[in-house]
Amino acid sequence: MKIFMLYFLIFTVSTHGFAMKKNTVNPTELNSTKTTKDIAAFFQKTRSLRDDLEVENLELRLAINFNLDSDQLTSSAKAQLDSLAAVLTKPEFSQTNIELAGHTCDLGKREYNQKLSERRVRNAAHYLLDNYNLNRDRISTRAYGEDMPLIPGARDEEEREVNRRVVVYLRENRETIENMLKNRSEKSGFRWAVFKYKKDGKSDIVDYEGSSILYSNDEYRVFIRPARAKYVYIFQKDSKGHGEWIFPRKDIPYTNPLKPNEYFFPGRSKVFVLDNTVGTESIYFLVMDEPAEELGKALENNSANYFTQAMTQTIKLRGLKEVRIGPPIHGSTGNPNTIVISSPNETDPNEDGLVLKEPEGDVVNIMAQYREFFTVLTFDHR
Repeated sequence: MKIFMLYFLIFTVSTHGFAMKKNTVNPTELNSTKTTKDIAAFFQKTRSLRDDLEVENLELRLAINFNLDSDQLTSSAKAQLDSLAAVLTKPEFSQTNIELAGHTCDLGKREYNQKLSERRVRNAAHYLLDNYNLNRDRISTRAYGEDMPLIPGARDEEEREVNRRVVVYLRENRETIENMLKNRSEKSGFRWAVFKYKKDGKSDIVDYEGSSILYSNDEYRVFIRPARAKYVYIFQKDSKGHGEWIFPRKDIPYTNPLKPNEYFFPGRSKVFVLDNTVGTESIYFLVMDEPAEELGKALENNSANYFTQAMTQTIKLRGLKEVRIGPPIHGSTGNPNTIVISSPNETDPNEDGLVLKEPEGDVVNIMAQYREFFTVLTFDHR
């Protein structure tokens, strides 16, 4: 099998009704300077949890900002910590125990961001303890690096600024906040699609249930949008058993793990072009939190047999779930693009299968249930 790559001069593409939603978090409402009155009101409000509380209600986002790649407190950050200390030293808040938590955006390496958030939060806590008569047991710290964004997959500086934050909350609310943030990220899911491009520059989505027909010399791209950093392996195999990597590959300027972002393979200005080997084409997606050693070895060649063996071994070792695309299970009211999730060896999805509907109808959103999974998309090549 040979997949050709063609370069486009057209960069704007219609994606068949597919639209990314802009996050509604308002940056001007976050990380703003809080007065002692604001801080006192926050502690009073969050002493007892209510069902209608959101993350924004449980986290007090102070204007504790840092210069780029710096862990040193600025004068404005110190002033904000002074206001926090003024509240904590009041008699009515003498029993209030807090936690400071630091977050970064996704620029830079993940490990470095984790260490940076640790240093920043530690310096903020030390400032409070060194300058005020506060019991050390009343203040704890938490550092999340880039792992708990408010806007998963932030795409510009405005959104990344929202994710770079130092927050204060009541220690007993930590678990609730973590669960809310994890669910927020998972709702954005791992989105993927294969788009076929037409002569007018527009595109059609390749159907998930295998009914799409593509012809030799047709042009297409693979689109993915992970909500969290993921190791992604994408392999295509034709009807003759020949295979080729779609990702990773040396002529694509991305490497694993893929951070939250939007990716087009082979690129925004390139497309894959089908050769003349007709029959059923299969595109395999494997998505994981950690690198797959066996698949890493398979990257050295395009052998479909080698890939199949490596994929099978990885699935067994990781216990990956398979995402099977339509038709809907018996008795359901879902449409043909219903996503059926089940264990790899299940033959009857009625027993333990789970049906999820893609909210936007076009691009699959499956990480709401499984953070690691594999799936196969097929189409008829004529």
